[in-house]
Order: sequence, then structure tokens, then C-alpha cells
Amino acid sequence: MTAVNGAYPAGGFFNAAGTTAATFGLASGLTPTTLKASNGGSAGDNTVALAIAQLATQKFTIAGGAAIDGTFGGFFSTAVSNLGQAVSGATARSTDQTSIENLVRTQRDGVSGVSLDEETANLLKYQRAFQASSRVFSTIDSLLDNVVNSLGR
Repeated sequence: MTAVNGAYPAGGFFNAAGTTAATFGLASGLTPTTLKASNGGSAGDNTVALAIAQLATQKFTIAGGAAIDGTFGGFFSTAVSNLGQAVSGATARSTDQTSIENLVRTQRDGVSGVSLDEETANLLKYQRAFQASSRVFSTIDSLLDNVVNSLGR
């Protein structure tokens, strides 16, 4: 803002009081009819526009009172690169969390899930045990019947 106002004649292009994103704005006297590309030169003179365009390659320093170190292009590239790295890191963390969630769900389902093959095998095992117990009781009943009937005669 300060650099553009320094290159623009008669009071500046931006409102000097607006230094934050919420208060940043154009100068109050700037209208489409008062907008200038030159500082009173002949027709086609674009000295102000060229001065503002050259700010893109001018190096700024925080020690010199600027808000950035380096050029506008370098600052923008660094900001975009940092944003890209942050998005990439967040995406990677999200992917990792999704993978961990799927792994934990799979492990939970493996422990708490019902295996139909295992349940069928257990059912057959219990059925065979019941049949064996029935035969034992049948055999005991038959033996007792023989003992009682043989002694009672």
C-alpha cells in the first residue's frame, strides 16, 4: 500500500488509514474520472502506471519499514507454496486417519463378528454331545431295568 501510494500522485491510490484486510480500501477521492496513469504528462504518458508495474520486481525489506521481505512475486510464490504444503500435509494426515479408522474397524469386526462356519461347527459338536449323553442315559436306563426286573422275580 505504501509503495503504490508513493508512486501514485496527489494523495495516493489506497486509503492510508486502512492497514488491515478489514480496513484496506481505495482512497476516498479516487473515482473513475480521477484515476491517473500519468502525472500530468502528454497524451499516452503512462509514467505512473509504469512506476506501479515496476513495484512487482522491487525488493522490499522489513528492516526498511516494509511489510514483506523480497519482491511481491516472491512473497506471493512463498505464500502459495506454504499453502500448498499445508494442504498436502492436511490431506496426508486425513488419509492416514482414514486408513487407521478402516484398520481398527476391520480388527473390531474380526473380533466381534460372527463366523457362520465356526457357529455351525459348534452347533454340530453340541448336538453330538447331546446324542452321546442320551445314549449313556438310555444304556443306564436299560441296565437298571434289567437289574430291577431280574431281582424282582
